[in-house]
Amino acid sequence: MTKEERQDSLEILVRAIEIANKFGPVILDDADNVGGTAATSVAIMYSQYTAAMGMTLHDAISLFMAVHKQTMALERDL
Repeated sequence: MTKEERQDSLEILVRAIEIANKFGPVILDDADNVGGTAATSVAIMYSQYTAAMGMTLHDAISLFMAVHKQTMALERDL
């Protein structure tokens, strides 16, 4: 990954965090604070978005795994 690609990826991640922080609480509230319902709702949206983008299941899972690893790393650093 080039320096520019890394910078672009970080910018996407920062924007994605902002969006998640904005809509995550709304989804959880609409799910009556039931984590399983909220997580399933997000999984449905994720599946729909990645399919609409033409991503394969393997690519979607790889993306999820990469985001999960980065999220866990960020939380450890806080």
